[in-house]
Amino acid sequence: MTRPINREHILQVALVRFVREAVSAPHEFMSFDRGKAAGQWSHMREKARGVKAGTPDVLLLVEGKAPIWCELKAPGNKPTEQQVDMGNRLMAVGCWWSWVTSVSTFHEWVRSIGVELRANAEFLAMHADAGVLSKIAAAETKAGKAPRSYKAPVANTSAARIRKVGAVRARVMF
Repeated sequence: MTRPINREHILQVALVRFVREAVSAPHEFMSFDRGKAAGQWSHMREKARGVKAGTPDVLLLVEGKAPIWCELKAPGNKPTEQQVDMGNRLMAVGCWWSWVTSVSTFHEWVRSIGVELRANAEFLAMHADAGVLSKIAAAETKAGKAPRSYKAPVANTSAARIRKVGAVRARVMF
């Protein structure tokens, strides 16, 4: 049995590092992880303890700003109706809420709402996104899936191919 590739987890780890390195204002950053039910009653026990379905994945508290909640989604995914409803309720009480599929999108959003960032924050976000894509590709390879690649396939070198290339080179002046 192959383990599923948790793309949101990979994004979340990259976001933790980005916030630590890029946010220059005094802040606290927290993650909330509601995993899959371990048993028949797991989610009922969580609900009894105050864990709410739809709670965003991360919270950024910046001095002088309203709480900043963010739902993380793997590229190509969107939040569920329950998550959007929770986001609307959070905004109704004065919090910021959004959802992102990349560190760069998170960077643009927090910059637009006035979070004080270091001068190299955009570069850090792009670097984090490259790392996320690399880790996802490595996980896909490990799981036996063909990783998404944009490189053209390289032709195998064979005697016939060498003869064809030689024939072309003989006719073309370099």
